[in-house]
Amino acid sequence: MATFLVNQLDQHVRDMEEAAALENWEALEYHCAQYFLTEEMLRERAKLARRYAYSKACYKMPKLEHRIFARILASDRDDDYINFLTLNKEAFEYVVRKALPHLHPNRPSTLEPGRAPKRARGAPSWALTCEGVMALALRWLSTRHRHKDLQLEFSCSQGAISIAIKEGLKAIVAGLKDDDFAKVIFPDRMERDGLVELVQQQYGTSPYPLRFFACADGTLLLSKRPPTEEVQLKMYSGKDRVHAWNNIFVVSPTGKIIAKSTLWAGSFNDSTVSERLFRHIRDITDDDEHVAVDGGFPRDKRYIQPLQTGDVLPADPVLKSKELRTSKYVTVVRQVSLLDCCSAIVLFSL
Repeated sequence: MATFLVNQLDQHVRDMEEAAALENWEALEYHCAQYFLTEEMLRERAKLARRYAYSKACYKMPKLEHRIFARILASDRDDDYINFLTLNKEAFEYVVRKALPHLHPNRPSTLEPGRAPKRARGAPSWALTCEGVMALALRWLSTRHRHKDLQLEFSCSQGAISIAIKEGLKAIVAGLKDDDFAKVIFPDRMERDGLVELVQQQYGTSPYPLRFFACADGTLLLSKRPPTEEVQLKMYSGKDRVHAWNNIFVVSPTGKIIAKSTLWAGSFNDSTVSERLFRHIRDITDDDEHVAVDGGFPRDKRYIQPLQTGDVLPADPVLKSKELRTSKYVTVVRQVSLLDCCSAIVLFSL
């Protein structure tokens, strides 16, 4: 249906050009009216498709998605916070308290009830609280949602969303600038041994004698569409179909980023972006220390990745079972330890 409407728009444009060339003003007026009518139908079609997508996401009615962030912030469950912001409630409140001094002084906050003074006549009204601004910025960082998606979730205009994202990012940078957790420092051998023991306590020992002290993964950060075609091709990520910066982060089991390679063009894959970083890690670590990675990184005995499609398993049943259990172990360690939102926070905080 959408394709038919788009073809109709093209046909109306051709008809208008033909009528204008023949100076048939009545036909030109008619085709202009048909063009705007078809455009309105296409817009309604997109709105219905959007409502259908939200109804398929376990929402009975699209309006239930409005101000979902308010219900998330009112919840005491860490799972709700992690699913919406990729941060638990304690971490979110920590970030908010760090950013509060750098947000607008007239924005209200539930963490500091006496923060908002009485609003004078003519002063702007705030659609979002301090917690809402931080939730909006974190949601934008962790999901790459467009402003239209955020508009539905936070029930405010796109202009207010742009202002809130800009204000929230600046507050994150200023609030976490001098925070020890936000500083990227590679641990020494004694600290890495402690991280290995932490991994073994949380996930058990690996079937093979592997000592994981960190995980590595890549995350994209959306950017504006470049003005020239040459830069557009360089910044375009064919995998995610967006213009973005590609970043690689090495994360410890505690969630702290210990190494990074940031602000590479989106056309570069994870293997290229991580080549220099992994070479540096290989030089300063020992052979018995390992980093859990995914299939997008280069194969190396120091960087262990799960089994990929096409990998040949050993014929020995015992070795085959160990390979499968090791692959599952690496997958569990990576999925639990890595948070894209934490990567984005540290990227903006440096």
